[in-house]
Amino acid sequence: MIVRLLLLLLVLPAPAAGQDEAGSASTGERLFSGRTRFAGGGPPCAACHDIAGLPYPGGGTMGPDLTGSYAKFGPDALAVVVRTLFFPTMDPVFTGRPLTPAEQRDLTAFFARAAASPPPRPITARLLLAALVLLAAAAGLVGWLGRARLRGVRAALVAGARRRSREGGP
Repeated sequence: MIVRLLLLLLVLPAPAAGQDEAGSASTGERLFSGRTRFAGGGPPCAACHDIAGLPYPGGGTMGPDLTGSYAKFGPDALAVVVRTLFFPTMDPVFTGRPLTPAEQRDLTAFFARAAASPPPRPITARLLLAALVLLAAAAGLVGWLGRARLRGVRAALVAGARRRSREGGP
């Protein structure tokens, strides 16, 4: 029995040094957000996608939210999805820039962790409100700073109009 186990261990390929077969969710988050670049030079996932767990300002909105992708595909199918990136909009972007096996495992681990989080809230309404508040504050500041800008001109015009009206001119 022990001999069989030893033979089996000798035949099976050992994982490369420093690689965790399960992947690292924190490394996957850095890859997804773009804080760590992909080895093949592809763009970060967050350029187009959003997912739960990303810090502000989150990810992009061009692609779908990937928070539920782990639950939707399951671990085996998600591994195929991450390996092939077969979607029509992603194919031209990642052609010639495949993800390494370690990157695939790390992203899958990050997707698994994100699946337990609530989906991200859209920030469009908050950004619009902040822009309107800043616009109102800027308009108020400009109005307050420029309130006395034309007083000297106005006084001269009014004095000239009064003088002309006393003299009987137009």
